[in-house]
Amino acid sequence: MEGLPVYWSDPTRTEFEVTVESCRDAGDHFEVTLGESVIRPAGGGQAGDRGTLVADREVRVLDTAEHNGNVVLITDEPVQTGPAVLTIDAQWRRSMMRNHTAEHLFVATLVHKYPSVRLGYIWIDGERGTVEVSGHLTEDDLFDAERRVQGVIARGLPVQSTMVEVSALDASVRAREGVRSRSGRVRVVSIGDYDRSACSGTHVLNTADIRVFKIVDYRLSDTGAHVEFLTGDRAVARLSHVFNEVLRRKYTYPYELDQIGAVLDKGKRAVSEHTALREKVMGLLRSGPAVERIGNTTFMHEFLPGFDAKAMRLCAKSLRLGAPSAVLFFAPGRKPTVLLWTDGLPHGASHYIRDAVVRLGGKGGGSREVFTGGFRETSDDVALFEQLVESVRHTLNADVRVTGT
Repeated sequence: MEGLPVYWSDPTRTEFEVTVESCRDAGDHFEVTLGESVIRPAGGGQAGDRGTLVADREVRVLDTAEHNGNVVLITDEPVQTGPAVLTIDAQWRRSMMRNHTAEHLFVATLVHKYPSVRLGYIWIDGERGTVEVSGHLTEDDLFDAERRVQGVIARGLPVQSTMVEVSALDASVRAREGVRSRSGRVRVVSIGDYDRSACSGTHVLNTADIRVFKIVDYRLSDTGAHVEFLTGDRAVARLSHVFNEVLRRKYTYPYELDQIGAVLDKGKRAVSEHTALREKVMGLLRSGPAVERIGNTTFMHEFLPGFDAKAMRLCAKSLRLGAPSAVLFFAPGRKPTVLLWTDGLPHGASHYIRDAVVRLGGKGGGSREVFTGGFRETSDDVALFEQLVESVRHTLNADVRVTGT
């Protein structure tokens, strides 16, 4: 591939003697132009290379872009013109190469199964790959494609590039819309006998270098799928983390690893049941007996085992008692929590409960309408709750005596 960019012909080479032709101050960064085409700029759905440039000083190459037809290095400091040494971040590039070749394999696998599938948006960088495809796809389609891609990786297929006249492209070459309308020559990347695609990105030399391909997120719609994936070391690290989290919980909540799907389904049902229970409790609160009138003020107080401060706040906020009113919720436990929500009272919420909370060994605070407090362990949660109710009742009665309402 003589005469072609070195990042195509030898993507594993990462150190070059170069010439800095110019350095432009672009405000929050500098744009450095080289005399040699040795580093790949961002484009075609792939991020640019990174690295370091050593001239009169060593500076970081944060990104690589194309500007007015020239490749420019985005650096954090200026450099003088003249000879320099450019070192490309080998880990970043290798990860991009893995991700890009894996994207080709994944899309080709979907196309093999469903020829009508078309490639849409892609973004490949040194962290992960993102791809969108059109077509009616299911979760099973995506995970089956993942499994097949892993099989191709294990086969160790060679990845090769050739330059082809656009007019010579045939149906065996996958190409983005519009490529065949161009003139001249395009680069075609071949992965063994599995896939041929027109592409300008960097790729591994053999599929075995990808090591692992793992979908880490996806969204399905009526028109297609959005898929995010990891490869190589990042995929191994994510798989290890997830497996270890599952394994750790296996011994906290005993189950067999092949039951993890059923365990997650049970957890989902538990969340749904908890939500339904909370709605039921809220219904009981609205019509329950623990509501009294003090003058023209409605005072509600409830003992709520299993609730936390957030749940109590949501319940209180959802109630429609009107003004003036006060809602006192108490959640027993290792560290009991109390919440007082007021509406339309002459004083802020703290006025009605803070002194009692402090006197009983707790502390807390909040806004004008809401006070939240907590306590250390107590030997009698019910007695603590009743003392708080009586204190708030007493203060509300005092307001009635002062205002007459």
